[in-house]
Amino acid sequence: MEIIAFSQSEAEEWRHSYVGTEHLLLAFLKLEGSDVHRFLTSNGVTHDKVAEILEEEKGRGEVKLSADDLEPTPRMKRVMKISFDEARRAGFNTIRPEHLLMGILREGQGEGAEILDRLEVDLSKTRAYFIPSGRNRNGYSLLTSPEEAIQEEGRR
Repeated sequence: MEIIAFSQSEAEEWRHSYVGTEHLLLAFLKLEGSDVHRFLTSNGVTHDKVAEILEEEKGRGEVKLSADDLEPTPRMKRVMKISFDEARRAGFNTIRPEHLLMGILREGQGEGAEILDRLEVDLSKTRAYFIPSGRNRNGYSLLTSPEEAIQEEGRR
C-alpha cells in the first residue's frame, strides 16, 4: 500500500526510529488529490500544521535508518487492525486510506489521533464525509457501536 511507504519515508525524514500514526497522518497530507487529503485540508489540517505540532511534541530524532528498516509501533499495528474492521464494516475487502484515517481516530490514543483532536477532526465528522449515507456499500447501517459512542463522547 502506497500510503504505508509514504509513512515510512516520513519517519525516515523525521529521523525517528519507528513508524507511528503521526507519520501516517503526514503521509496522507502528501497524497495530494486523494480523498483523504481533500477531507483533511478542507478541515484545516495541513502538512505544515501537523509538522509544526509534531516538532513541538516530539521534535526530530537522531536516528538514521532507511525507511525499510523502520518498524511500525504497536499502536500503528493496532490502527491497521482497526482499519481492516472499518473497511469490512463499509463493505470493502481491502483497506483504503480513509479506513486508515478512521482507524487512527477510532484507536484514539496515538500521536496522530492527538494531533487530529487538537485540529478538531473526529471520527463522526470523518465518517460523515466518507460515508454520507451512514450505510455501507451493502446498505447496512454504520452507526457507531455503544463503545465507540461512549469513547467519542468522552473526547468532547
